[in-house]
Amino acid sequence: MIVDKKTPNDLDMKLNVYTRYAIALTLVMTLCACGDDDKAPALKPQLPAQTPADAVKQIQHFGNVRTSYDWTFTYSEDRLTVAAGQLNDGTNNSGTNYSYTAWLNYWPGGMGMTHSNGDKLSLSLNSDEKIAQMNVNNSAYRFNYTDGRLTAWDKTVTENAFGQAQTYHSQAAITYSGGDITEIVYRAAGGTVTTVNLTPSLIINRSGLLPETVAEELGLLGLEHLYYAGLMGKASLHLPASLTRTITSGNSTTSETISFDYGTDNEGRVVVCNYTTPEGGVASVSYKY
Repeated sequence: MIVDKKTPNDLDMKLNVYTRYAIALTLVMTLCACGDDDKAPALKPQLPAQTPADAVKQIQHFGNVRTSYDWTFTYSEDRLTVAAGQLNDGTNNSGTNYSYTAWLNYWPGGMGMTHSNGDKLSLSLNSDEKIAQMNVNNSAYRFNYTDGRLTAWDKTVTENAFGQAQTYHSQAAITYSGGDITEIVYRAAGGTVTTVNLTPSLIINRSGLLPETVAEELGLLGLEHLYYAGLMGKASLHLPASLTRTITSGNSTTSETISFDYGTDNEGRVVVCNYTTPEGGVASVSYKY
C-alpha cells in the first residue's frame, strides 16, 4: 500500500518538473523572438531623390566652374554610406586639389561620420532626422528647417593664436516658393552680402540635385554629401532655369546672371547641366547614376 501511494506522487513530481522546464523554455524562446521582432532598425534618412534608382552616384564639374566639389557616392540598402569628394576650383589642377572621403554609419535613432583626413567632428539630429548642429575641427554649424526644408544656417569659425581667440561668423536665409528655392541671402564673414534670386524651370528635379553654383551660399560647400544622404532637408521640386547673383561689399554692388541648360536620359534624370559664366567661360556638370 505504501509503495502504491509513493509511485504516483513521484510521477507527479517528475511531470511537474518537466512541465516547469517546458514552460521556462517556451518563455525564453518567446522572449528571444520578441527581442528580434522589437529590435529597432537603423536610421534610414529619406534621400532627396524621388526613388533610390534616381539617386545620383557621381557628380563631376568641367570647365570654368565656380569653386565646387566633385563627388562619388556609394549606397547600401538605400543609405549613402561612403562619399569621396575632391575640391574643383576650375583651374584643371584636380590632381593637386584637396580631397577626402567620408564614411557614414547609421544606428537606431542616430548616425555618425568619420573622415579620411582625421577631422574632429560631431553632429546632432533634430526630431525630423536632419542635422541640427555640427562641429568640424574649429568650425561650428547650426541649421534650421521649416516643413523639412533648410531655411537658415550659420557658421562660426574660431581661430586661436598667441593666446588670443578670433571668431568669424557667416550665415544665410533661404526662401522657398511652391517647393522651390527662390532666394538666398548670404552674409559672409567679411561683411559681404550676396543675394541669389533663382527662377525655377519646368524640369522636375527627379534626382534631388542641388542647384549649381550656390553651394557656398547654401552653406554646403564641401558638405554636399550630407544633403545627398538625406540629412539636410528636402530637394527643390524643380531645377533652376536661371539665377541672378547680386554682391554688395561696402559701397560697391555688382550683379551677374547665369542661365542653365539640362540634358536628361531616357528615365528623365538629368545627366548634364551646362552654363556660361558671367566672364564668358563655359562650364559643365555631369551626373551619373
